[in-house]
Amino acid sequence: MRRDSGFTLVEILVVLALIAVLALVVVPNLGGLVERGSEQGYNSDQKGIQAAVDSYYTDPATKVGGQRQYPSKNGSGSSPTYAAGTWSSDGGFLYFDKIIDEGYMSDAPASAGYQNRVVATPTPAFGAGSYNWYVDTNGKVKAWYWPTPTPTPGTPEPGFKAGAFP
Repeated sequence: MRRDSGFTLVEILVVLALIAVLALVVVPNLGGLVERGSEQGYNSDQKGIQAAVDSYYTDPATKVGGQRQYPSKNGSGSSPTYAAGTWSSDGGFLYFDKIIDEGYMSDAPASAGYQNRVVATPTPAFGAGSYNWYVDTNGKVKAWYWPTPTPTPGTPEPGFKAGAFP
């Protein structure tokens, strides 16, 4: 009596076809998950920074000359402008070391860019991310996307940039 064991070619082909169909459904959805995760990371950073900036702004200890201050280069909010290869207005860029020193954040977000540094080599060293965070005149935290690692690669773009977080 002869007994065959194993799978037939047809059975193997059916299983391979089912795996291919599942891969066609699953793989494109995974790519979307990664990008949505990056955008959620950006939004989370923005909310955390906004909370820290609001706390800093409302703290009586951070007033200068009786005036409330933002933790920015000029102490006030302003929307940066960029033209002809340089920032013509950048006073609203946040200095994360001010927020950290006052205890409103434990560390700068990984997304913080080089405009968020007080000096070229701060301690702790941060400012290697792709977003230069600033506070506008209404006190809202926003960001300019700036490709890294080079500090001057081109024209920055406002807001979240797909495929660029941090």
